[in-house]
Amino acid sequence: MDKLHRGYGMKFYIQLFMIICSGCLNTAFLHAQQHDRIWIFGNRAGIDFNTLPPTSFLFINTPPNLLYTALEADANVCDKNGRILFYTNGTAVYNRDQQVMPNGNNLVPLPNIGFYTPTNSSSQGTIIVPVPQDTNLYYIFSLTCAEMLTDYGKLYYSVVDMRLNGGRGDVVPQQKGILLGENFTEHMSAAAGSCESKGVWLILVSRQSGYFTSFKIDRWGLDPVPVISGSFTARPSSSTTGTITPNSSYNKLVVSSFNSPRDGSVSIYDFNNTTGTVTNEIILDTLSSYASCFSRGGSKIYYTLWDKLYQMDLSAGSAANIIASKTEIHSNLSFTDLKLGIDDRIYFKDAYSTTSLAAIRYPDLPGTACQVDPNSIQLAAGTNIHLGLPNIVPVFNDHTDTLYATRILRICKGSEAHLLPLIAAGQDPYWNSSTYAPYYNTAQEGTYWVRYRYNCAVYIDTFYVKYYDHTEAPTLIRDSVCPNETYFFNDISINTPGTYTSTFKNRYGCDSVVELRLSHKKMHKASFEFKMDDDICIRDSINATALDAFAYQWYLNGILYDSTKTIRFPLSEPLNGLLLLSTAENGCRDTAAKKIQVDICCGIFVPNAFSPNGDGLNDVFAPVRYGRILGYRLHIYNRYGELVFETEDMEASWDGRIHNAPADMGVYFYYLKGKCLDESEFIKKGDISLIR
Repeated sequence: MDKLHRGYGMKFYIQLFMIICSGCLNTAFLHAQQHDRIWIFGNRAGIDFNTLPPTSFLFINTPPNLLYTALEADANVCDKNGRILFYTNGTAVYNRDQQVMPNGNNLVPLPNIGFYTPTNSSSQGTIIVPVPQDTNLYYIFSLTCAEMLTDYGKLYYSVVDMRLNGGRGDVVPQQKGILLGENFTEHMSAAAGSCESKGVWLILVSRQSGYFTSFKIDRWGLDPVPVISGSFTARPSSSTTGTITPNSSYNKLVVSSFNSPRDGSVSIYDFNNTTGTVTNEIILDTLSSYASCFSRGGSKIYYTLWDKLYQMDLSAGSAANIIASKTEIHSNLSFTDLKLGIDDRIYFKDAYSTTSLAAIRYPDLPGTACQVDPNSIQLAAGTNIHLGLPNIVPVFNDHTDTLYATRILRICKGSEAHLLPLIAAGQDPYWNSSTYAPYYNTAQEGTYWVRYRYNCAVYIDTFYVKYYDHTEAPTLIRDSVCPNETYFFNDISINTPGTYTSTFKNRYGCDSVVELRLSHKKMHKASFEFKMDDDICIRDSINATALDAFAYQWYLNGILYDSTKTIRFPLSEPLNGLLLLSTAENGCRDTAAKKIQVDICCGIFVPNAFSPNGDGLNDVFAPVRYGRILGYRLHIYNRYGELVFETEDMEASWDGRIHNAPADMGVYFYYLKGKCLDESEFIKKGDISLIR
């Protein structure tokens, strides 16, 4: 291997085994997110972030055999236009035509063990790092999984040159499957370096010492001598699984570790992307976490704890306050990776579903306001996700020009414009007011600018603040209300005439003063009349007529009955409630109500003698009814207690005969049981005299 010495001492670099000409270098600005616009993962699953919303697709030519799909380890890279270049599971690498590159198999020179390839069960088993300032060369790093037993934790690298194989790319023969280190955990990520470092840092964790190990990749290649720093003290005793994730500014790391349900951790660290050192460990949780992730703005972290998803607020201040901000935002998870998409959503696998991706819609909002969508993206038919999502591509930008952007803001008079750098992660923002501040507030029209650094470039954002070009005069409203009604004016309840003012939002969102002059309409008094005879009884009907109104609604015993001026209604209850809701022509309404009580009118008279002698006077015995009787049963007995007559027919009578023969004169006894219209019962009993 050729070695290139730089600086003093014995430090040496692995030089890319090829000729690099000056014409091959490209210093054009490369935004890291352009390289992550397409995700390929799981079993032939793909997501295209070039569309809005993202769309899913099937990688048809990818072999469906599980040995060649990405269980946990997967990575892919796009060109500056967001088109796929190649993708890998750490063991094989595929070109944009979905075919294994000619020299793309066996990136790790180790045999499979049963179901497992050397990398497919490693939580961060592969990552792609573009060579800084070169659009053709890419490193593929492969980290072997725990299932490899004695070969667990070995780190290999290969180099892909996109100029080979007719521009489809291939692995450089002399730069394939090279062992770089051993005894690492399954944690592997990368962070773009600072302008001073002019490179990218590959970050791992030593399985033996727990120290962080950072390898630098710059335009000259890979430095095989790592930077060792910041012990991972919260790791489990036999830590195997977990993730390292940098924030968008590449100055913080969050590390998850999983061993058993109660043996793991979540910790955050400071990362110096100039020196590659990791410092200032803060242990946030000591339960097992498979994956963790920062929000785009870096104010929140998210992490899994077995079957739940939690948020912590890094802006809370002290470590104790950050830990106290722990909020459960979702439950019913399986093992899942957490990955920040270029749309600023955080994606993961939900509820043991392998055919869709869930998402946190607004990761920078606190608590459940971040909004979890359990079915954000439905995967294409014939595809699924296992555990991992693609490791994000870290890109060092050495663009040194000054970049300009403008924005026009309109504000309401009396309000403030809140000006922010257009790139939230920009460093050292300096405003034209001669102040360094993360934001600038102004209530005045004018031109404002801010200068800041981001990813080695200088940015100047210009803001043109203008008032809305309109004048909003106070609006006058004249209105009236009925005396017994309430007027609602901008959520204020009013029932007294007078002049009122309140502030409303106009169509621009600006304050607009509205004056209300409220008056009372003419009072309306509801009334009605009806006539009821003295002998009226239950179930009779009477008429009622409304007076001096425009519209009517009659309610009988609480039920809407009619809407005409005059109604005829039944008195179906002993006590009847009649209510009139009447409306005048001016829209005012009033009610009038009366209670109408009527007699059940249920009575009966029983004679005490009769003379069945054929003279036409009192020849039969029959009770005399009055009022409303539903029915009765009549029994007549002789003095010996023998039944001589019975009937339920209220029109029937006893003619003084027994078995068609005249009955003896004397005293007889009657028993009568009846029922009134209101279902109440009555009983009458006594004696009667039969006289001839």
